[in-house]
Amino acid sequence: MNKFVYSVIYALIVVVLFSLFERIFRNRKNNPTLNKVYKIIMVIFWIIAAIVTVFLYWAGYGYFKEGNPSVATKLFVFGILMTLSVGYKIYTLIGNKNGNN
Repeated sequence: MNKFVYSVIYALIVVVLFSLFERIFRNRKNNPTLNKVYKIIMVIFWIIAAIVTVFLYWAGYGYFKEGNPSVATKLFVFGILMTLSVGYKIYTLIGNKNGNN
């Protein structure tokens, strides 16, 4: 099979996992155990997102150091977008204590 077919299969797997995740955790506010599991999964996800963000900056610096500023710029821009996303989520989880978490 070619690369396109694998990409479609991976995309379908991601969509199925997202829908399964949403179906499982839909009523988490009524179940404290399910809510705790949800928060643990979200913390793990955002820790991984923060690590990926650091790797983006590190790879961008490596490409810039090797003299390939085009790729480095793309990695830095994507790293900035990831930083904003992760920072906003950390703010809403930790810094914003209004009960809408």
